[in-house]
Amino acid sequence: MKKRSIALICLLLALLLALPAGAEPIISGAAGYTAYLGSNNYLYLTDPEGVTKVLQTPIANLIGMTDTALYCTTADGRRYEVLLDGSSSRIMAEEPTVSTAYFLRESILSPMDATGVELSGIPDVVTACATADTLYYVAANSLSGYALMRLPLPADESTIATGKVLVCNLASKPVSITASPEAIAIVTDQQTVEVIDPISGMKEAVSFYGTELSHAVVYDGKLIALSVNENGQYTVLESRDYTAPSPLMLTSMTTPEPTAPAKLSATATPKPTATPKPTAKPAVEEDDGRISKGDTGSAVRKMQRRLLELGYPVGKVDGDFGDNTLLAVNLFQCAIGYRNRTYASEAMLNKLYNKNAPAYDPYAPLKEGDEGADVEIMQTFLDELGYSVGEKGIDGKFGKDTKAAVEQFQLVAGLKVTGEADAETLKLLYDEENPIPNATPSPVPPTDAPTQAPTDVPTQAPTDAPTQAPTDTPTQAPTDEPTQAPTDAPTQAPTDTPTEEPTQEPTQAPTEAPSEEPTQEPATSTDL
Repeated sequence: MKKRSIALICLLLALLLALPAGAEPIISGAAGYTAYLGSNNYLYLTDPEGVTKVLQTPIANLIGMTDTALYCTTADGRRYEVLLDGSSSRIMAEEPTVSTAYFLRESILSPMDATGVELSGIPDVVTACATADTLYYVAANSLSGYALMRLPLPADESTIATGKVLVCNLASKPVSITASPEAIAIVTDQQTVEVIDPISGMKEAVSFYGTELSHAVVYDGKLIALSVNENGQYTVLESRDYTAPSPLMLTSMTTPEPTAPAKLSATATPKPTATPKPTAKPAVEEDDGRISKGDTGSAVRKMQRRLLELGYPVGKVDGDFGDNTLLAVNLFQCAIGYRNRTYASEAMLNKLYNKNAPAYDPYAPLKEGDEGADVEIMQTFLDELGYSVGEKGIDGKFGKDTKAAVEQFQLVAGLKVTGEADAETLKLLYDEENPIPNATPSPVPPTDAPTQAPTDVPTQAPTDAPTQAPTDTPTQAPTDEPTQAPTDAPTQAPTDTPTEEPTQEPTQAPTEAPSEEPTQEPATSTDL
């Protein structure tokens, strides 16, 4: 078949086919593509590089996505296949074969395993949706409310039993749920949209007026409200700009923001179960083609989207390799056994884009000898709760001091004291709603008590003799003559007004005897 433009093919007449069950307004594929319905019901298709293409033909719904093609139905009922690389598209007369991640029948949710076999069901499920690697569903909980859960895909019997993780609780009854790499959108019976960060579980309620609202999608900075008719066809009601509030990262880590545990955050809300970390940490094979901190562009955006799909706290997908992205990169490197670095090597990126890449698990066990961003997150929470991790502080190294802090936390929390941070320990440690501070902090002396505790022996022992022994001779030896000889009479006779300061010696020395001759001849008397 020759290549033809999508616009021309959409003009061809084709057989009207019934809409299959399970159609969605947004679909993410394992190949890194995401398709969604946006303004004017046009089809928006984003590739792994973050480039979005628009098909300006009204679309009713999205049927499914494989590794190579997207299947959708137009508003006039035609079904066609669009190759993800954009090379061609065609009208389909047959029903497409697409993989299904789950079945929801009469409140029983049955995930599918890797071979397409339907597994044992999860009861009391109200609504569900799936991304390429995660199944989200809302089930009634025991508190007369609703719980948003997540389950990694493909599922198996063990993950259904142990891999389900609570994202958050909901007070209102959900009508529908959709999930994108940016956010989970749940429409409630109160005609509001609960927008939930998939990493932290942080919620924000957005109100819409009118009763036609049935679904909502958050993608590419837009919050899109849709209605669905009795035939299962979607119509976009409104598309508004949307900026999510900053998620709680396990990010008050050593990185400036990790807005890390967090406190991911680092929140410490539950995350998908990850592939166990290998104990040995292999060296990075190649550094060519690396993406470094400070880089920008489509390659960074592609990496951010993939990290976000796997649940890592990357923050906003903006093509800017900043502190939040570095935290997410290093958490992924911890999961695959690599050391923390300020860049993503080509070897790491190859593992990131592999379909078997591990999802983020903040509760992956940690033990003495481990290093990395996940250890930093744990140390941050221990330190904030009053459990000292040693003089070196938060350094990302699980040493003896950190082990002692974990043991103390386990003791206070009533857990088995092992010194290893298993999943149960980390869940309690990261639970910010019910913190467990150190019950035995360092004592602070009362103000009435002396600042220095008394000892049995005085600080300075008293001596029998004075500190300075007296001497027979004065400190300054006396002179034979006094410095100034005393006189019987006062040195200076008091006068009413002193005329002049007397001197110790007379200004003119007296002579011992008068001279024989007068200094002046007397006048000669004459006879009259």
